[in-house]
Amino acid sequence: MPSASFQAVSAGRIRVAICGGELFAAAIAAAYNVLLALFPAQQGVLDPHYAASLAAIPDSQEKADGIAVGTEVASLFLASRAGDGRNAPITYTPGSGPGAWIPTSKLRLL
Repeated sequence: MPSASFQAVSAGRIRVAICGGELFAAAIAAAYNVLLALFPAQQGVLDPHYAASLAAIPDSQEKADGIAVGTEVASLFLASRAGDGRNAPITYTPGSGPGAWIPTSKLRLL
């Protein structure tokens, strides 16, 4: 997530020079959209925080531009991570030898 917010701020700095977008709005929108995409079941928790964060920024065209930049960056960030194996199932294979953790069966704990 920090990466998307950082990218939004970086993109926002470029756009600020061009159109005056609000950097904080861009970072907030990027973080919100990435979190919402990765954890859709948490929308009820994310929405009030998103609204409160944006409410701290006065309404303006710069704020709207910043939100647009952040939303765009989040979309590009998520697209760049598509197929990166984030959701791939991983089967743990215990190691062997000194220092390797080996699961202990419940029977050995008694």
